[in-house]
Amino acid sequence: VGFADTMTINSSATTTIVVGSQVLVASILGGVEQAVAIGATTELDGSESYDPDEEGALAYAWTAARVLDDGSREDANPLLASADTTQSVLAFTPTTAAGWASDTSYEFTLTVSHGARSAAYSVLVSISSDEYMPRATITGFDESVKYNPTEGAFTAIYFKATSPDSARTIEQTAWSVGDGQSAGLLGKPSGAPSPMLIDLGKTRPNAVYRLRLTVTDSIGSTSSTVVSLTTNGPPTSGTFAVSPYRGTALTTEFEFLLDGWSDDVDDYPLTYTYGYRLVQDAALTPLVADQYASAWFLTTLPQAPNVNITCVGRVFDRYLSYAQAFTPVRVDPLEISTEDLSAFAGDLLSASADTGDGEASLSLVSNVASVLGGTDASRRRLSAKQELIDDLMAHTISAASLVGTGSSAAAAAQVLSTVSRLTGDPDSLSESSQTGALGLLSDVVGGAAGTGFDADTAAATAATLSSLLSASLFASVAADARRSLGAANADLGGQMAGTVGALATGMIAGAYGGQNRSVVTDNLELRAFRTDCGTRDAAFRLSSGAGVTDLPASALDEAGGGSCDADARRRGRSRRRLLDGEPADVDVKVAQLKNVHASEGDGAVSDLLQIELGGEGATVKVDNLAEPIVFDIPFDYDPTLEADYDPGTDTETCFNQSQVLTFNCDVPTTFDCGESREVTLPDGSTMTFEAPVYSGDGVPLDVTVTCPAKTAACSFWDNVTRSWSSDGCSVVANTASGVTCACTHLTDFAASTIAADADVVVGFPPSPAPSTAPTPGPTPKPTPRPTTSAPSPAPTTAQPTTPGPSPSPTHRPTYSPTTPEPSVSPSPEPTPRPTPTPTPEPSVTPTPRPTPAPSVSPTPSPTVSHQPTPQPTPRPTPRPTPMPTPRPTPTPTTPQPSPRPTLRPTPRPTPTPTPLPTTWQPTAEPSLRPTPRPSYRPTRSPTPQPSPSPTVPPGDPTASPVFAPTPQPSRTPTLRPSPRPTPAPTPLRPTLRPSPRPTAAAPTFAPSPIPYVVTGGLSFSGVSLAEALEAEAVFVVAVAILCGVDENAVTVTISAAARRLLEEALLPGRSPGAPMRRKSDYVPTAKPTTSSPTLQPTNYAPTAAPTSVPEGGVVVAYEVAVPSLSEAEAVSSTISSTTVADVDAAVATAVTANNETLAVVATAVGAVDFAATRTRAPTAVPLPGDDASSSASSGGVDAATLGGAAAAGAVLLLAVVAYVVYRRRTVVAKEEEERSPRNSPRIDVEEGVDLKAVKAAARAQLAQTLADEPPPPPPSRL
Repeated sequence: VGFADTMTINSSATTTIVVGSQVLVASILGGVEQAVAIGATTELDGSESYDPDEEGALAYAWTAARVLDDGSREDANPLLASADTTQSVLAFTPTTAAGWASDTSYEFTLTVSHGARSAAYSVLVSISSDEYMPRATITGFDESVKYNPTEGAFTAIYFKATSPDSARTIEQTAWSVGDGQSAGLLGKPSGAPSPMLIDLGKTRPNAVYRLRLTVTDSIGSTSSTVVSLTTNGPPTSGTFAVSPYRGTALTTEFEFLLDGWSDDVDDYPLTYTYGYRLVQDAALTPLVADQYASAWFLTTLPQAPNVNITCVGRVFDRYLSYAQAFTPVRVDPLEISTEDLSAFAGDLLSASADTGDGEASLSLVSNVASVLGGTDASRRRLSAKQELIDDLMAHTISAASLVGTGSSAAAAAQVLSTVSRLTGDPDSLSESSQTGALGLLSDVVGGAAGTGFDADTAAATAATLSSLLSASLFASVAADARRSLGAANADLGGQMAGTVGALATGMIAGAYGGQNRSVVTDNLELRAFRTDCGTRDAAFRLSSGAGVTDLPASALDEAGGGSCDADARRRGRSRRRLLDGEPADVDVKVAQLKNVHASEGDGAVSDLLQIELGGEGATVKVDNLAEPIVFDIPFDYDPTLEADYDPGTDTETCFNQSQVLTFNCDVPTTFDCGESREVTLPDGSTMTFEAPVYSGDGVPLDVTVTCPAKTAACSFWDNVTRSWSSDGCSVVANTASGVTCACTHLTDFAASTIAADADVVVGFPPSPAPSTAPTPGPTPKPTPRPTTSAPSPAPTTAQPTTPGPSPSPTHRPTYSPTTPEPSVSPSPEPTPRPTPTPTPEPSVTPTPRPTPAPSVSPTPSPTVSHQPTPQPTPRPTPRPTPMPTPRPTPTPTTPQPSPRPTLRPTPRPTPTPTPLPTTWQPTAEPSLRPTPRPSYRPTRSPTPQPSPSPTVPPGDPTASPVFAPTPQPSRTPTLRPSPRPTPAPTPLRPTLRPSPRPTAAAPTFAPSPIPYVVTGGLSFSGVSLAEALEAEAVFVVAVAILCGVDENAVTVTISAAARRLLEEALLPGRSPGAPMRRKSDYVPTAKPTTSSPTLQPTNYAPTAAPTSVPEGGVVVAYEVAVPSLSEAEAVSSTISSTTVADVDAAVATAVTANNETLAVVATAVGAVDFAATRTRAPTAVPLPGDDASSSASSGGVDAATLGGAAAAGAVLLLAVVAYVVYRRRTVVAKEEEERSPRNSPRIDVEEGVDLKAVKAAARAQLAQTLADEPPPPPPSRL
């Protein structure tokens, strides 16, 4: 605010702020109802009582009272004579000798005080006569906290069950919810081990739930403990407005106003946040980085895909329970060139940076990016747009340092949402923008991982990481490219993997044992599990099949989980604080992402699989385990990894030493002709020989290679050597589409392929012509090819040169027969490999194994083989194979499906569902996921388990109207009248608006009376809300007695009085152990504005807190319906003279009439008022002969002329009817006013007069007054 130099126009104001002390909080651990055995040492722990102001130590005082059969209390303080009742923990031993009674309940009350302030808390303790009864103990749950009924939020109750008798074991633990309360609150099965989770999303606001734990031992003895859970209610009764309704992206300033919101008196102050959704199911984009103390906000909005944006306003109370409201606005696109947008954005960003407002800068960057996305037609061809994105990224990094992302989850969410908007198109990102975005993500996600992310923030962050994985720095040859950029960019892959791990840590923060969180994008799938003693043996898998299959106990111990067999003890308000020997929850984080470490030729064939263990918001290094962790890594199917795959052989020739031979193998295989080799001479001797220096100078060398076979292996990325390694890992099993690994450490893993060295045979090629004389003996190895181009015309000798066939077949077949005639008998053994080309005639008998590739044309008759060929034949065989193939073919073998289904299903599902159902009958078991649309007819029996998500709660409108009326009328009238009238009028009161059509009956001849409603309120003490709701009929009768009317005319609404102030609340979404923000922390954030708000004046008064009513009572608001003004005035006059003593007398009479035992005390009689509820005047009925349907067109007049005349006549008729009705209702109202003057009969109630007699006299006098009034005249007929 600016001040002038002269004192004549200045003014000042003074205010007084009174800071009072907060209410003390008393608490007793273990539940509101507990059970102990006679003779057992017992402790009641009140050490968690505290002073929110922390002004000093508290004083403690314990008292005891015996609960009698009628519910009354009898002083039992003498039983505590031997106990110290001034300590925070009361220790005593209930024995019969000391006067304790078994099978009796006692109420123990703890009173804490500090100065003039004090607070009390009571529990019921039942003394059992069974000395060895099982014990049900609550070890961790804060009953003094109000929990928010937020969707998806949970709280946990830690407990243990023990038996003092070693011969009696605990057989069962079971949780149940109080009578009339939904058992769906339990987040686990009733008998699940500790902790029991409570689904807060299924609770009602401002309600109290009683949850009972019952334990049973081996002989059937039981005991139970009851805990109380109180829910908070969000702010209510407010509105949300955005102005103007329509504007232009980046230029129009929209005003947000959250007005009129209120809450319980101890839930103040209220704070506000603002955001928007571009499409219906999109993540929420925040506009502010923290909760505001101002209900007004000014901002520009981005460009939307369909010009419609949903604005979201949220109102929080001090316990962070919030209500949200939605308002749609239209944002038209900004038509601007890239160059002009760069200049315009530069001016805006410079002005925003000068103010130091990081929130406004982030919002502006997001809006500019949305407009830039709208000019995508030539975006990739203009470097100006890429330069603008670089500039926006730099402003985002600068603004992120101003909003405090490390301490505010809302600030981190706004930064991450802005980066997500900038990186939406990975092709438009320069390398500097990619590195800047990844660095900012690494800092923000790593800093906020401990406090956690909500679902919208996690989804936005995962989308940003997925977009960066599609950018140029993480392309298929990204690893080599990043290394070429220098050391600064060489480890971008490690930075990406670290950010993914931090995101997993933040997603699971605040969860409980047995819960998991997941997110899936194009290049990233992430799932984080929080395990407890009941879920540690589970498999931790992703939807792709990757994940942990066996997690040994030693790995959990390494992560700090401890043994689940140890005695678990939890104490104190902090649900996460552990004691010695207590097992802890362990987080298992599994992520599958694009392999950021892969490069050409490194052998990696799969995505990167990241496995981490941790807890309490941190990741633990796991190394050198005694037992390995077993996990699966899937990859694309590779037929060369099949177990029976034959890699084949290949032969090449070295003609000179400069050659490097490349062989036709699946694994790259080469041979350097310049190296010396050992060759075998014809006589069997060997020598070292080299290929000729130049071609033609000497004898060339023939090189034959047996191609190496590939096998799958397990590898991990070594950050020290920056290479793949397999140390500490072994292969458990492998297939052509995946490998199962066992490793003694955890890091980033991938599947790779390895191959042994090729088997190389080197020899001389044969001489161009045969020698003149035969060799003295055969060569030890046959020649690889015939020595002559054609066989000799006749055998060389009468006898063969060798006594028999060679012991082994030739390395490759001869190109022509060596003899003019085939041998007399076949060779005793077949060749180890088939010939590369088929023989001109088929063999006499089939071979025992199929050939690796099918023959060009089918054989005349099928081979008698028991193994299928590795590849399918080009045409189907006439008969099916005796057994199915081990895996399905990648594509259908026939263009049309078979006419009949197969007898057995395939071992794995097809990659895409069939377009039509395979059968018309339902399956025997339900599918794992729901079908995209409902079935054509319902099932005959319900499903064995409920659906994973609840159905739409009652009260929400249906998608289409139902054809049958509801069994009960709705509480509020519909916005539109029903299409047809009801068969009979409603019995009690008229509708709020007239029906669109007249009823079928004839019109009435007298106007209907004008009903009136008298309203008021009564307050009572000494009764809880639950008791009052159960005795609602008592209050209805009491109000009827006071007003002198029938009970059917009375409607009451009962609400609770003010609650106890609670400061230290452990709420879902807050980090464990974090202190509750105090009222002084809520400081309005200065927001620069360029124009003043228009919806209401600039100065906003603080939200008025509701008037406090006596603690522990209820307020009864009533409505009394009477038929006329005179009766309304009579009832109003009677209530105005009613005292609290009259109310007590009426309640006592009503209690007796309803056989109730309710004991309440009236504390106040509220002001009374009444108002008229008018009905519509009688609707005119058409006279005989006025039926429009009887009219016919006359010649020469067209339909348009008749239609226009009819429309004009209808308008004129409606005008006449409206005027007559208005005049008639004016006369009737005036006559009613004259017949019922303001000085209506009034009855004064004197002291000691019977109240029921007084009310009866009032009704009689009122009836006489009405009888003396003349009847109204009949209505005019149109």
